This record gives sequence, C-alpha cells and structure tokens, in this order.
Amino acid sequence: MAGTSGFDHIAIAVPDLDAQVERLTAAFGMVVQSRSERYALFADPASGFKIEMNLSEDGEARFRHLGFRSADVDGEHQTLLDASSLKPDTGSATFSWLAAERFAHQCIGAMRL
Repeated sequence: MAGTSGFDHIAIAVPDLDAQVERLTAAFGMVVQSRSERYALFADPASGFKIEMNLSEDGEARFRHLGFRSADVDGEHQTLLDASSLKPDTGSATFSWLAAERFAHQCIGAMRL
C-alpha cells in the first residue's frame, strides 16, 4: 500500500471490554482516547502505540485488523480491492471484512491524517 504513511493501530475483539479498559489503564498505563459501550481506543503515552478494542459479538477474543495511516482512505481501499479477486457480489466474508473496515475508518477517522 504505497499511499500509507505508517502503522496506526491494532484492533482486537474482546469478550469483556470493561475488564480490558481497567487492565490496560491500571496495569500498563495506557490512556483511553475514545470510549463507548462497545468500543475503546487506547494509546501508550510514551510511544503513541494504539490498541482498538471492540466488544466481541460471540464472547471470543480475536484479532480484528491492523490500521495504517493514509491521506487517501478511499483510494487505498480501492487499491486493495483492485489487487484482490474479491468482488462485492461474492458475499465473501473477506470482502465483508474489507467493507466493514472502510466503514469503521470513515466513522472514527482513524485512517485520516
């Protein structure tokens, strides 16, 4: 992805978001940058490293995605789609993941410089 300017965050789904907010802030000194009932964004004050956590839909912890900074989110998204054999009408879980990623990044602005 030539248009990205670097790594922004890692995202993880967790079964108990409140417990993870407490753990990351109390034990590791992370700072909550944004918080809702189902979402939290943390940053390490020393390095700027960020972790995005969402409440898991099925009670399982899992990796969700890596986020990269980009001045052109839509262009980078299209580049990924063009490089893929996935098309919107396939109903593929991977395409749904890409579409959900695009939506999430537009909503929270995590990918915009």
